[in-house]
Amino acid sequence: MKAINDVVFKWLRHRKRVKDLKTKTDHLLNVLEQNDKITRAMILAMSAVFRARVIDRSAQLSKAINYADKMSKERIGLIFELLAAIQSKMIQEKGALDQKLEALEIKENASVTHWDKSLLAMDIWMTTIGNGYTRHINKKVLKIWVLLDDASNELKQAILSLRELEDTVNDLSPAQADMYGSLNDEQWLSLCAYRPKFAKDALKTD
Repeated sequence: MKAINDVVFKWLRHRKRVKDLKTKTDHLLNVLEQNDKITRAMILAMSAVFRARVIDRSAQLSKAINYADKMSKERIGLIFELLAAIQSKMIQEKGALDQKLEALEIKENASVTHWDKSLLAMDIWMTTIGNGYTRHINKKVLKIWVLLDDASNELKQAILSLRELEDTVNDLSPAQADMYGSLNDEQWLSLCAYRPKFAKDALKTD
């Protein structure tokens, strides 16, 4: 009986991972398609910071991004769940910040708010990692990277806009203080140049 329960549990867990990945991929792709290049560039720039501060500091996370074909699907699935847990905490922090903004009657006039961009930036890596977990999102994840790459000419302006926003975010959420300050523009642009291998190969043929 235990063996049967284990099989059912694994199947349900796999099914939930695929469903979550499909949902994230569709949402991220829709946002990128519906917004201008500067918004896409800002999301790409924020994703580069997350990669430098989180993914590149973990051998397992870095391997999942760069060498997913050398990892088991179960390992990739566990990494996806780990990032989902981190993102859940970010969403809780976003709720607290929204309350502060509302209390101060501060509204951000942007189609995609700064905090939503931070969540979408993380979605880039979650879907990229998920690309090695299920083939059902492969084409859409590639399209995501094509859209991000197409916005790369706007990165300098995107970084400038993010630095302007940083001061406000630091005042309202000390936990996020100096999120970008330790990077100079040249370093930040260099980080933004990264492309996962599957996307790099496809972009070469375009």
